Order: sequence, then structure tokens, then C-alpha cells
Amino acid sequence: QLSEARTSDEVSDAINQMAAAASSNPGNRTGIQAYLGVAGGVERVKTQQGSFGAAWAPVGLQVGGRAVALFVQFIDVGALASARITGDSAAHSAEIGWTQVVSPGMHLMFGLPRSPFSLGVGVALAPRLRTLTSTNTLADAVQFRGTFAVNIPLFP
Repeated sequence: QLSEARTSDEVSDAINQMAAAASSNPGNRTGIQAYLGVAGGVERVKTQQGSFGAAWAPVGLQVGGRAVALFVQFIDVGALASARITGDSAAHSAEIGWTQVVSPGMHLMFGLPRSPFSLGVGVALAPRLRTLTSTNTLADAVQFRGTFAVNIPLFP
């Protein structure tokens, strides 16, 4: 339904239907899952460290129950909107593409009771996400993050 939505109301309805389906299933959440929310934390680029904030929209494999699950992400579309908050030695990459979207990571997700929302902690690699200002070269960022997002089951 989400892929067929043409208006913002249709997108909102599709997300609400997916969220309702997620919250009505108190059992396990094993399968291909997506999340839509926010992430923030600390990132390391080479030897430099800074804080970041970002939209979080990953897709990956999740194993576990409703209360606690292990989520292994394969891609994160939200990485494209990642902003460095502190640390001026690395800027957002001007080159945006599939390289930045393929973002492996691992998170421990905690489902909030009677809700489609989850809190999570984890780590992910954001390939070639930052440009080092000293050398003007692209560098990978390793992000240690906390997340708040709605769980969207794709393939149970």
C-alpha cells in the first residue's frame, strides 16, 4: 500500500495501517522489518569524533519477540539526511548515492507495550558519509546510536 500511495493522506493511512498491524501482534517480530524514526548519538570518522542526528529509515532482518529483538540492518535511507552536530573536522558528503544507503548495522530493539514504537541502541557503518575537511576526501562514519521509531513489518 505504501508504494502505491500518491498523496500525503494515502501515505499517512498506509503507515497507520502498518503500525496498527505491528501493535496488534504481541508475539514475535521475526522477519524482514523496517523502521521509520529518528536516531542520534556519537560518530567516529577516522580518528575524529562528533555527535550526529538523523532520520532513521533502515530495512533489515529482525529476530526476537515484541519486547526485545535483535535487528540487523542492511540499508538505511535515513543516512542520507544525517547531520553532524559537533566536531568540525568532517562535513556531510556532497556525493549521495547507493554507497551511503548500504549501511550495515546491528541494534537491540525494545518494543514499547501496546504500541508500534520501539527504542533501540546499536552501531552502524555509514560508508563514505563524511568529507574530511583537512584532506577533502570521503570517509566512512561509524555511528553509535540511540533510536526511537515505529516498527513496520515487511515480510514476517
